Amino acid sequence: MRQFFMFTWVATKILFRSREAVFWNFLFPVALFILYVTVFSGVYPSDIPKARTVADNFSKILAITIMSGGLFSLAISVSFLKEKGILRRYKVTPVKPITIVSGIVVRQYFFMLLVTAVLYLLAIIPYNADFGGGILDLFLIATLGIFVFSSLGFCIAGIMKTNQGTIGAANLLFMPMLFLSGAAIPAFLFPEWLKDIAGIFPATHLLNILQHTLFEGEPLGQDLTSILILGGFGVVFMVASAFVSRWN
Repeated sequence: MRQFFMFTWVATKILFRSREAVFWNFLFPVALFILYVTVFSGVYPSDIPKARTVADNFSKILAITIMSGGLFSLAISVSFLKEKGILRRYKVTPVKPITIVSGIVVRQYFFMLLVTAVLYLLAIIPYNADFGGGILDLFLIATLGIFVFSSLGFCIAGIMKTNQGTIGAANLLFMPMLFLSGAAIPAFLFPEWLKDIAGIFPATHLLNILQHTLFEGEPLGQDLTSILILGGFGVVFMVASAFVSRWN
């Protein structure tokens, strides 16, 4: 257990020492949220209070943040360790593989929860957001989303042999999910056939749950189908990552 905590602490310090990682995983989501609230607040019907539109924009930015955290932050960091031979060196040390994997996952989980908390406070304090769901609902949804996209990130890092290949694969998955999930372009503008295609992506279900719960105020259990689909994605990605992950 001590070995696990030490490795997690070291991995966390390495993450925060990277200016690029701190910017893209922490400062950029905050700036993007402020941009969304400022630019898109006027596109909602006049009968929807601004405090509720902030909740909707929060849902979109959080979905993007969780998605990019798994596809880029986690996948690229693991791929870098593999490409530089660091993971292979760990293999000949007393540090067990499960310690390394779990340490990276826990680091990613708490870092993403920290970003979620900062975005939530930003929505509440300056913008007086009116969330339909409570903070427990937000915690549960964020946890499920982080699990899904962290597992997907491990899959990508395990399959690709180089860091550049990981970046390319991550972009190849991120861009369609960004636009088809409804986070960048409102889903109600899509024709029915495009909505059907969007339904195959986990980001679509994550955003649906966030919007229905936090923006529309529906009970979390109302989205049971999307929750089960999203959880199924997470299990499949986790199992797949166990088979495709390599030390070199």
